[in-house]
Amino acid sequence: LVCLLAIVARWIGQQADINAAGVSYEVWALVLGILLANTFALPPWLKRAAKGEFFIKVGLVLLGLDIRKVGDLGGPGFLVSWVVTPIVVLVGYRVLAMSMLRMQDQRELALVLTCATSICGASAATAVHGCVGGSKEVLTVAIALVNLFTIPQMLGLPYLARAVGLSAGVSGAWFGGSVDATGAVVASSAVFDDLNDIDCDLVKVCALNTGSTVKIIQNIIIGPVCLAITAYWLGEQQKQDQAALDVETGSAGMGAAESAPPPEGKLRQLWKRFPKFILGFLFVSIIITIVNATASAPIQDTLGACVSASSRWWFSLGFAGIGLTTNFRELAQSLRGGKPVFLYLLVQAFDLLLTLAAAYLAFEVIS
Repeated sequence: LVCLLAIVARWIGQQADINAAGVSYEVWALVLGILLANTFALPPWLKRAAKGEFFIKVGLVLLGLDIRKVGDLGGPGFLVSWVVTPIVVLVGYRVLAMSMLRMQDQRELALVLTCATSICGASAATAVHGCVGGSKEVLTVAIALVNLFTIPQMLGLPYLARAVGLSAGVSGAWFGGSVDATGAVVASSAVFDDLNDIDCDLVKVCALNTGSTVKIIQNIIIGPVCLAITAYWLGEQQKQDQAALDVETGSAGMGAAESAPPPEGKLRQLWKRFPKFILGFLFVSIIITIVNATASAPIQDTLGACVSASSRWWFSLGFAGIGLTTNFRELAQSLRGGKPVFLYLLVQAFDLLLTLAAAYLAFEVIS
């Protein structure tokens, strides 16, 4: 059933008009799974088989890239991808979510949604969700909001960039750093190039090449971000556990000394929570880099096409599986008060402005 939903979602997503509207196969797989799960009583064995997060992690591993592309844009690309992103994550979670919206009772959702908005959408949401835990609905809400708002963003930004007179380099870097999904970045960049009659085969700098490379560089930061979040979240949980123990025992000093785990225990817990698929992603990236450095162009193209197609199929299975295990009532409960929607809009607005400033600085002033 999961495979059938994935096939139907891929088929719908490949329809020309639907694809042009920006409604991707991921959205259809998620929606079809949710509708089926909340319309019919599914047997327990089916829910156990719908390993949505596992399927998505396999797809993430297969997103491996040629590491040499990281250096294509040099310093400007790193400024947009690796400097802006951590700032947005930190400000989005600590300032916007915790201080402004006071989402202390939805900490997992706040962090997952912030990372999904500032890095690479569903991929980042799945990776960070594995670090912090939380219900399936946390992941579903984050993916649904990101996919919903990516559509108007993908369609509107190229026209806005053209209207204000941004160059191809600045526009591509802006799209690559702020649009949540890699496919949407490619679509936005291609629209901008078409609007300005730019042929990437004839010019040195075009929005398509710049945007896709910036997004690739940004995707790599998932690993360091996951490691940092895992360490931070583990520390926060230990503080909460210690505070609860202190309340029970009534002795804060002795409780802290007796219950603090040894360094080996902390490292073990850090390794347990760290998403192992990041290592798989690095391994696949190394293999692709070696092949691209030694093989002929046809072999490189074939390998890239096969890995990319396999990744999309695993993503389709994953989103269908997540949909099949999502409860509508719990999903609505996660959206109570509209705070997740407000958080997404605030983080996205901050991301757009900061990324635009960094893109202009990197590709107009520095370059």
